Amino acid sequence: MIEIRADKDPHIRIPDEQDVRIVYRKSFFEENGLFKWISDFKLGTAGYRDTIDMNDFFSTDAPYNAHTIMMVAEAMARIYNKKGYGSVHLGGEVRRYTRKLSSS
Repeated sequence: MIEIRADKDPHIRIPDEQDVRIVYRKSFFEENGLFKWISDFKLGTAGYRDTIDMNDFFSTDAPYNAHTIMMVAEAMARIYNKKGYGSVHLGGEVRRYTRKLSSS
């Protein structure tokens, strides 16, 4: 297993064919407004839509970023696992970063 630490490298890359454990510290959430993002999060009928930094997918200056998407994916995985779903289909579109999200 490889451990990737967002506080050491916010532009993480997930290696192919290896288990990955992503660790966040409370300070990262505090410094980047992620606790506020969590408290304000709303899932709409079209899923989760928000603004993104088109130049930096990991930037927490915009609410839609790699970190918040990882949190949404983790929550979905926990719910689907609890309900016993064996597989999940992720939809996508042609916007920037869609391939990064759907191939992860």
